[in-house]
Parts: sequence; C-alpha cells; structure tokens
Amino acid sequence: MVTKKQHYVPQLLLRRFAVRSGNEERINVYDITRRQFRQNQSIKEVCSGNYTYDKDNSVERFLNEHIETPVAAELEKLASPTSRLSSVPSSPLLQFLLVQLARTRQAYQGNIEFINSMMQTVFAEAARLNGWDASVASQ
Repeated sequence: MVTKKQHYVPQLLLRRFAVRSGNEERINVYDITRRQFRQNQSIKEVCSGNYTYDKDNSVERFLNEHIETPVAAELEKLASPTSRLSSVPSSPLLQFLLVQLARTRQAYQGNIEFINSMMQTVFAEAARLNGWDASVASQ
C-alpha cells in the first residue's frame, strides 16, 4: 500500500506533543505560512503533504527503516526526565538530525533552486563551448 500523506516532520516527534483523543493523537499547531493557529489537529494530517517524497514509498520506507526506527528508542529515552545526555551523540541520532534538516520544505525548495541554477550554468557553458546561442540554451 502506498502512503499518500508523507510527513516531513516524523510522527514519532509529533507524538511527543500530542494528546490522545479517542483512538487518535491530536496536536495544536501554528501554520507560519498562513499565520493561523489550529487546535486539535490529527498528527496524521499535520506537517505532511501528498506524496512529499515519492509515489512508490521507496523514500518513505527508507526513512522509516533506516532513520526513524533506529533512533526511536533513543528519542524516547532522551524525553525521560531522568535521562542524561551523552557527550558523544550516537550515530543514529546524528543521522536523524541531519536528515531532519534536509527534509523540510525550505530545504527541498533550496535544493530545487540550487539544481536549477546549476543546470542553467551547465547549459550556458555547453552552449559557449559549442558555439551555440546561449539564449537558446537557457530556455
């Protein structure tokens, strides 16, 4: 089964701030883009988008199996009031934090802009080297 709603903030983090209502976990959120405070939102519906990563679940499955699941127990332990932080973070925790920085919408947009800029440079240089009209290459 393909997951349509793919979270850019993992549900395992959202659950730390959620309250159970019936069989659902709910959270209050502030939508920065719309400047709206929304109460009592299902964590299944927030910080997600339709097919955020892909339509075949390969990225979603990878994130779950190799990034989120390995760090889940450690995050649970860190949330404990008696937990002590190690001076050397574990590899799964570091991987999780780095992936979190890269999976935001802002990071995604920044990556797209970077790729577009690089491709324009590549096409312009290819045009220059081949004696083509550079304005045609940039279209």
